[in-house]
Amino acid sequence: MGNLVLKIDRETKAQAEKNYIYKDIDVFSDKYAVGKIDLETDVAAVKAAVKNIFVWNQGEEILYPGFGNNLRKFLYQPLDDTMRDQIGQEIKRCIEDNEKRVKVESVAIDASEDNKERSIIRFRLKYHVIGSKGPGSNITDLITIEGGNKGTTTVVSGDKK
Repeated sequence: MGNLVLKIDRETKAQAEKNYIYKDIDVFSDKYAVGKIDLETDVAAVKAAVKNIFVWNQGEEILYPGFGNNLRKFLYQPLDDTMRDQIGQEIKRCIEDNEKRVKVESVAIDASEDNKERSIIRFRLKYHVIGSKGPGSNITDLITIEGGNKGTTTVVSGDKK
């Protein structure tokens, strides 16, 4: 197998050398698929990292077997108070274990009756980016994890319903 070679252009390199609090590779960028990279910095970098936690099931990342979440085991289960507490604890655990740059403020599990098959887990996650100041450091994401054939994770940033 060959090695993946990523080309960093001058602009991206100059951006990386600026004084940011946090810097990460933007793995959700279209350029990443063709062997080039973009950088995410500060709050955007942390938001992307949190999203990445919910995209991976725990154990899927071979080099980091503890990375990711175990939320899919809650799909198709009755969503009572006990189950909502367990889901909330799992969400907090996977963030605390995998992303040290945030402090979780609250997790609200959507218990609406429109999801009759219980094939979707939807929750509102509020967190603060540690070390960042200003209104952009308090983040609210609406996260949806779907089971079945879709098997997708959707993260919507902001207070959208």
